[in-house]
Amino acid sequence: MKTDNKTLKLSYTAALAALCCATTFIHVPSATGYLHLGDSMVFLALFFLGPCYGAAAAGVGCGLADLILGYDLYIPATCLIKAAMLLLFFAFAKAAKKHAFVYILYGVCAVLFEALAYFAYEALILKYGLAVLPNILGNLLQGGVGYMLALTVRSILSRKRVLK
Repeated sequence: MKTDNKTLKLSYTAALAALCCATTFIHVPSATGYLHLGDSMVFLALFFLGPCYGAAAAGVGCGLADLILGYDLYIPATCLIKAAMLLLFFAFAKAAKKHAFVYILYGVCAVLFEALAYFAYEALILKYGLAVLPNILGNLLQGGVGYMLALTVRSILSRKRVLK
């Protein structure tokens, strides 16, 4: 039986959503939640699948991790923020040449967006106020480490010609 391209993309999307969820379990508790490696798979989902399927994998996978870990209040924000972060990164990266510095710059913008979006969600929607200001640093650290790890893995896989 021959598998069509859409079925293959959906299968990869499901696999990367599972990886996003699973790597979120590799976490360190912090004062306000936890820091995890899931963001590395979030960016890899974009690199492997492109913006639409990558955003779906990231949103569903990380949202599922929030559900399993008991952070139910964060599920809507996580699904939207992770997907929007990737779409923002893709929009910037598509408009520019693919130099290493540019990718790092757009990654920084995406991680900054993620940290500020979570801050806005916690402060305004959950009504935690400015008490969540320290969370920005944790989200920046988590996103930055995840992005650098994703770039490293992407570079290795590109040399091995896994990514085409």
